[in-house]
Amino acid sequence: MFVVVRGKADRMHEVAAYLYAGQTIVSEPVANEFGSMMLIVESAHGLAGRMLADRLGSGMFGAKEFETRTEAEDWIESER
Repeated sequence: MFVVVRGKADRMHEVAAYLYAGQTIVSEPVANEFGSMMLIVESAHGLAGRMLADRLGSGMFGAKEFETRTEAEDWIESER
């Protein structure tokens, strides 16, 4: 599972602190047309990915789940 994380540029360095064991940031932050940054985190499918998305949401980050990295990358491109 892949989670696209969206947030303010000055907070993107905080994303690593939200990750559970085995989850990794797999892309560099990219800007979208609304002035925020987005990056992709790889996680195990199922509960672990959903828990990460919820945890990021509680930290005031946007988080959207995707089954494949290609889907996540395509969504980021559609937001740029």
